Amino acid sequence: RRQLELRHHATLADVSASIAREIHAPLLAIKDAAQSLAASLDPSAAAGLTPVLDESSRLEKLVADLSLYARPAEPSLRSIRSTDIEANLRQHASSLLNAPNLRFESSASPFSVETDPLLLDQVLLNLLSNAAEAVRSLPNGIVRLEMTSAGDCALLRILDNGPGLSPD
Repeated sequence: RRQLELRHHATLADVSASIAREIHAPLLAIKDAAQSLAASLDPSAAAGLTPVLDESSRLEKLVADLSLYARPAEPSLRSIRSTDIEANLRQHASSLLNAPNLRFESSASPFSVETDPLLLDQVLLNLLSNAAEAVRSLPNGIVRLEMTSAGDCALLRILDNGPGLSPD
């Protein structure tokens, strides 16, 4: 039974890698073309390309997730400071929450944590993207990063004032 599960997982990984490869190049071509076109238009006309650029970014993340599923990365641990995590996430937030009705806040106590910065960044960026989507239509949307540590543990939370999940 275990060998059957391993073969099934290997097949799913192969299919995931194949799909990711097939989608990646055309997706980049579409995104590059949309970015070039947007740069050549006046700002009001370029705004019409925002959904194309947003969706292509979302699809890029899905392709990256498929690739990660196909070949899980070996964590490369190193010490990283909470201030660096915060600065990196603030940079992502400035592009994801780029509207007058949206705000990014953070509170972090200074600490260092042993982690894989790339994998942590991927997780936090996914959470930040979900939070940004939840508050996008609010008149005063807030996404907040909270980071604390206790002993050898760190707690990182991304909160938003969105409507939350439906009970269903």
